Amino acid sequence: MKVAHSSPKLEGADVQRSIAGTATPADEATRPSDETASAAATAQSPPTSRRRRLLVGAMWPAAVFAVALALSFWYYHEVWVHPGASWVGGPGDSEQQMWFLRWPLYAISHGNNPLLTNFLLYPSGTNLMWNTSDIVPGLVMFPVTLVWGPVVTYNALMLLGPPTTALTAYAAFRRWASRLGAALGGLLLAFSPFVTTHSPGHLHLILIALLPLTLLLLDEVLVRQSWRWWISGAVLGIVVAAQLLTAEEVLSFEVIFAAVGVVVLTVLHRKRIKEKLPYATRAVLTALAVFAVIASYPLHVQFATSNKVSEPIHNNNIFVTDLLNTVLPFNQRLRPEWVVKYVAKFTGNGAEWTGYIGLPLLLILITLVILRWRRPVVLFTAVMGTVALLFSFGPSLHIDGHDYHVPMPWAPFSNLPLLHQIIPGRISLIVTLFVALGLALAVTEVQRANRMWLSALGVAGIVLVIWVWIPRPLPTVDVGTPTYFTSSAVDRIPQGSVALVLPYVGDSQQDEAMLWQAQAGMRFRMPEGWAIVPGDHFGPQSQTRTTFGLLTPGTTHVSDAAASAMRADLKRWHVQTVIIGPYHRVNPGMRESTVKVMEQVLGRAPIEQGGVQVWYDVLS
Repeated sequence: MKVAHSSPKLEGADVQRSIAGTATPADEATRPSDETASAAATAQSPPTSRRRRLLVGAMWPAAVFAVALALSFWYYHEVWVHPGASWVGGPGDSEQQMWFLRWPLYAISHGNNPLLTNFLLYPSGTNLMWNTSDIVPGLVMFPVTLVWGPVVTYNALMLLGPPTTALTAYAAFRRWASRLGAALGGLLLAFSPFVTTHSPGHLHLILIALLPLTLLLLDEVLVRQSWRWWISGAVLGIVVAAQLLTAEEVLSFEVIFAAVGVVVLTVLHRKRIKEKLPYATRAVLTALAVFAVIASYPLHVQFATSNKVSEPIHNNNIFVTDLLNTVLPFNQRLRPEWVVKYVAKFTGNGAEWTGYIGLPLLLILITLVILRWRRPVVLFTAVMGTVALLFSFGPSLHIDGHDYHVPMPWAPFSNLPLLHQIIPGRISLIVTLFVALGLALAVTEVQRANRMWLSALGVAGIVLVIWVWIPRPLPTVDVGTPTYFTSSAVDRIPQGSVALVLPYVGDSQQDEAMLWQAQAGMRFRMPEGWAIVPGDHFGPQSQTRTTFGLLTPGTTHVSDAAASAMRADLKRWHVQTVIIGPYHRVNPGMRESTVKVMEQVLGRAPIEQGGVQVWYDVLS
């Protein structure tokens, strides 16, 4: 039997009833209006009709993933002609991320700790729990890394980041929105200015599919409570632990805004606390227990072993969201010259200017709140998005690049232990999550109204939002790795020995040696590197680092004292091999100068093979 609908098909959350088949008043308040009729239709429909509904229900997420994958391929398409020969983005962060992707596979297969390493910055090494080490993605993608290398793995994760985010966001938003609304909201989150601005190198901030899942699970634990409490708690614990080992920074945002969300829900639904508390308590305790089983050792490594970082990594009143950034684009195609002049004044750098929402979407969201604020999920979304936006402003308000020293809500938290490591501007990720949910709710309301003129206005609004959000093309970087590192020639280096690889990694934009090391299968350790460690992120100062940091084209020798100090560095680091590769990012004449200096230090000429100059057995 078919049940006729007098309003458009919203199928919001596909009934969202409890296991017993009944819904709570809170559920009813946050569900599209035709959901009850949809439930009745599901219960009374013949098997053919139910199968059709299941098919339609499966087609929507599949379509969302397919559309997002196509858009992602369009955005990153330039590298997929030869995905191992170049990568999307710029130099620096990308190569560091590729190193992190390669390390877990090597560490586990060779009996090393995947959370600690001295293969960089030898001998002191680095604690990878203080770095954006992408441990879970690195392990998940190990077959790709093993066969095609870390560059292809990096490009594949960049490609898959948006479609996986769109899919999980669709699943989460379906709890409150129609299929169309959830689909558009998911796509909006997946290709938001936050994601596209971080695409040139911050892989861990592209892989945000766990964030919408966390929202869905928190809703289940605190509000819906339709699953068995131990299931929802256990799944939440697993997802949160996976987030810890993917991007701990994002987990910190989730914890903060889970606490904010509990406060908001308590204020909005004071009368429901007693009813909801027993289930929520059992589920949260289960989640904490599961999380503890998985995360206890990683957290022990982070806080109770070597290379613990206590000082602030970044100035948290520089990398903030400028108020004008909410309406002035930075990484979008639609960026007039007069806008560029304003945006260039923002503090921090362009990789962190991720607060853009745009006037069209702001107008849609404001209209939604004005007209539907009585709907609990709309009010909750508005409050959470507003709090996140205020937090992203940092300790004090910045407008047009000027710090007006007006205290903002984040100020009391900015100097607290651990929280002082947070980059406030990146909290715009949470803003984007609730902006995307707000759009999903707005689309649902337009469908519910069933007015032709309103539907036309909604379509126009969505087109305008998409138009102003279209990102600028991404740059690409050619790999240019010498064949020495990917051939059997590198096997002459003793496994696990120390090699000095030049250009010296003394700058975040010149860390090619880290990629070469990863592509060589972690054959050797290096005394250099770029990682978050106490003090200088490029390791202690040394004569070798100073010499190559100040070297200029045309230099043929250094002082005898400097050469002697460099030999002492090599001995202290137990260096057995010195390799000089191409200088892609500086004056090519630097390579010749580097060779001359190393000939002076080592007292002999190098062997040339595979595009590098190499000295073996330098300590003999």
